[in-house]
Amino acid sequence: MRQLRFSWREITGKCQPACKHCYADSRGAAHFGLEVSGQPVLGWRDRSIAASADGPRGRCWLRVVCEELGWAQGDHALTGNADADALDTLPKPRLPGMYEWTEGEWRRQRAEVMTPLPRSPCPATDAAPGPLDLDDGWWQKLRSALQQLAGTPTRRVSVDQERVDLRVHAAFSGGGATVSIRRWETVHGDLRWADISDPLGIVNSVQDRPY
Repeated sequence: MRQLRFSWREITGKCQPACKHCYADSRGAAHFGLEVSGQPVLGWRDRSIAASADGPRGRCWLRVVCEELGWAQGDHALTGNADADALDTLPKPRLPGMYEWTEGEWRRQRAEVMTPLPRSPCPATDAAPGPLDLDDGWWQKLRSALQQLAGTPTRRVSVDQERVDLRVHAAFSGGGATVSIRRWETVHGDLRWADISDPLGIVNSVQDRPY
């Protein structure tokens, strides 16, 4: 076992959204007049936290995401769900409300209110544990939704030619392998079974799952 020789601690006097107590009493919940009622779910690297909430318009899903000020800028910073909301014909949650604020001089935070999906994930894991009981109509709807998404123009980029080259060269080092992408389409970018529900509904990521 290696001895730990250095440890970095950042003392800010502020909580991150991963603090469930601060999340329940956050500016986002107060701004929309919501009371958190469900168990909070942490997102990727604890950058976001979300839970079901109750408010004037009934049950909804409240998500709070944070980012350092240096990264919370540009065309696509903190805007994943907002950009996806423009795809209003796809089977997915809607985003009726957003609110942003700055915590001192260190973080930018955004609260997002999303409509719930009266459905359950199929299954609630990244990979299917076995055969799934989904009829042909469900698969047809999924294919139709993904085809519609493929034809949607976007400026957001998940993988480009440079990243493809890096991954191919890392996997086949010394082999001189090349892969040239000739056709690009808009895709989910991180689609897993936990992101899909029955009846059909698609969410952006696991922490955005408003069931």
